[in-house]
Amino acid sequence: MFELSSDELMDVGMGSLFHDYGKVYVPKELLDKPGRLTATEFQEVKKHPVYGFSTLKDLGIFTPVALGIVKHHHEKENGSGYPDGLSSYDIARSSKITAIADVFSALTTTRSYRQALSKESALEIMYGEMDGSFDLQYLNSFRDSLN
Repeated sequence: MFELSSDELMDVGMGSLFHDYGKVYVPKELLDKPGRLTATEFQEVKKHPVYGFSTLKDLGIFTPVALGIVKHHHEKENGSGYPDGLSSYDIARSSKITAIADVFSALTTTRSYRQALSKESALEIMYGEMDGSFDLQYLNSFRDSLN
């Protein structure tokens, strides 16, 4: 369906590895909080893509593709994501790919506030409750790769 050049694959790998780097600037008690975050707390957590982007950009060693992943891995197809409220065609495919992997990983990993979900349950949430969040072309490809 789609292929990444070796350079883009390297950029996706680097951006994905560092996508949450900005969380080092978010108070640990927010990241480890066992219950639901308040609106104010969530606003603070939502700053991590910009923190990470700014810090890594200043290092001068990351490509624009990798930096785009760090900044835009929480953008959503329907425009309800953050930090820039990008939608559909404005979101780079590298960020779309990373967003899917990030959410799937979050859902299938045990957290302080819940047990890990099965891959089937995670996909059900991603297709159902999170409808409009992902590019269906990429989500379908991801799903198919799991089988």
